[in-house]
Amino acid sequence: MSRVFSLGTMILDVMFENYQAKNSNPGGAIFNTSVSLNRMNVDTNFITVIGEDEVGKIFLNFCEQENMKQDNIVSQNGLQSMVALAFLQKSHSTNYEFFGEIPYQALADAIPPMRSTDIFLFGDFFSSRSEFAPVLQQIQCTPILYFDPNVRGAIGPLFWDCVSKCDILRLSADDLISLGLSFAQLCGKAQNKIIIVTDIESVQFYLNNTFHTLQISKITPVCTIGAGDNFNAGFLKKLSTLGLERATVGSITAEQLQDCILFGIKCAQKVCMLFENFVPREFE
Repeated sequence: MSRVFSLGTMILDVMFENYQAKNSNPGGAIFNTSVSLNRMNVDTNFITVIGEDEVGKIFLNFCEQENMKQDNIVSQNGLQSMVALAFLQKSHSTNYEFFGEIPYQALADAIPPMRSTDIFLFGDFFSSRSEFAPVLQQIQCTPILYFDPNVRGAIGPLFWDCVSKCDILRLSADDLISLGLSFAQLCGKAQNKIIIVTDIESVQFYLNNTFHTLQISKITPVCTIGAGDNFNAGFLKKLSTLGLERATVGSITAEQLQDCILFGIKCAQKVCMLFENFVPREFE
C-alpha cells in the first residue's frame, strides 16, 4: 500500500448556524483529507507549520487523540495559527472568513524526501498564489502528484504551474466555473493528466483521451463542510491499494479509476450527514 504525504494548513473551523456558534473542529482542506485517510488506516504523513499559540496547542492535542504522525508538523514561534469562521447557509452551502498567516517558506522547508510509490497531495485555496512559488519549487516529481486547487473565487498566477506538475487534477464544478472553462476545454488545456470534476449530481473524469460520467445518488445533507476533502480521502484510499508509482499511474484503467471515484463519493456523502469534517474511524 502506498504512503500518502499531504501538504497544507491546519485551520480551526468555528461553525455558525443562524449566526450562533455551533461547534469547532481543527480543519483545513488538506488536513481534513489527512485525518480521514488516517482513520481509514492509510499510512498518512501530514506536512504543515503551525504557531506556538493556544490554537496550535489545540491542533497538536487533536493529532495526539487521532494517533496521527507528527514528524512533519512544525511549530513556529511568532506565527499566528489559522482560524476560519464558517457560516452555514440555508442552502446548506458554507461561507468562510479566514484569519491567520500562511508560512510559505517554512512549508517548503518542511517537505521530506519521498519515494516513487508514494502519493503526494497538495493544493487548497492558497496554492495558486505567487507566494506559493517556493513550495511548488520544493515539491519533488518523485511521487504521484494529486492536485486539488479548492479555488474559492479568483485563479492565482501559479494555478497552471501546479496543473503542469501534477498527475491527477481534481476540481469541483464551482472551480470549473471560476476557471471559465467547460470540462472539455479544461481537458484540452491540461493534456496527459487524469482529470476529475465533481458536482452534486455527477462526477466527470478524463482518462487516456476519453470522457466519462458517473451519476451520484441524491442525499439531503446536514452540512457540506469537508465534502470535497473527503472525496479526496476516499479516492486516495483506493488509489493507495493499486500498487502504482508515478511512472505507471497513467496505466490505471477506467474501471480502477471508477472504483476510486465511487469510494470518494461514499466518503463525501457520509461526511455530508455529519457535523464533523472527517469520516468515522474504520470507515469502509
